[in-house]
Amino acid sequence: MHLTPQTEIGTLAGGKRTLNITLDLYGMPKIHSTQGSYHADKTSHAQDLATQLIDPETIAAFQQISKSKNKNIVQLILGKFLNYSQSAITDLNTQVHVLDFKAIELIAHTLKSSSAQVGAFSLSKLFERIEKDAETEQTDSLNDTIMAETIALQAEVHQALEYIAANTDEWLNSVGH
Repeated sequence: MHLTPQTEIGTLAGGKRTLNITLDLYGMPKIHSTQGSYHADKTSHAQDLATQLIDPETIAAFQQISKSKNKNIVQLILGKFLNYSQSAITDLNTQVHVLDFKAIELIAHTLKSSSAQVGAFSLSKLFERIEKDAETEQTDSLNDTIMAETIALQAEVHQALEYIAANTDEWLNSVGH
């Protein structure tokens, strides 16, 4: 399957809710929810994602710096990551399709580091895998499946980080910090 605009790249089902993940005209992931009578609480879902996907120690360290500098470092760092990662994922997807191994390796390395910096370690490990596959030119593993997995996880991390940026103290208290 070649990823093209509006191509479905994944489906997650649970209970009465199904999420379909597609790419928009710009190659950005879009999540569409089919819910029946179930009404998801977006804030609760984002909070759950944050708890599952983001290291609270990392965010607590940024929050500590924020308080000592009297600036919102958390929002600044998370905002920069969110902006950068959106375009970088699109670039990575393009490079995977043309199998430019050097470009894949460089983009994946940068995303690996920046994901770790914001405490998204599961996403960082996925980028590390892509980086290693590009380094060894593993064409069989650099495919639509790995990109669908990456885009889906990045979309969840994005939701989690947006929640944390808007609710840092509340989230840190909810996870025991």
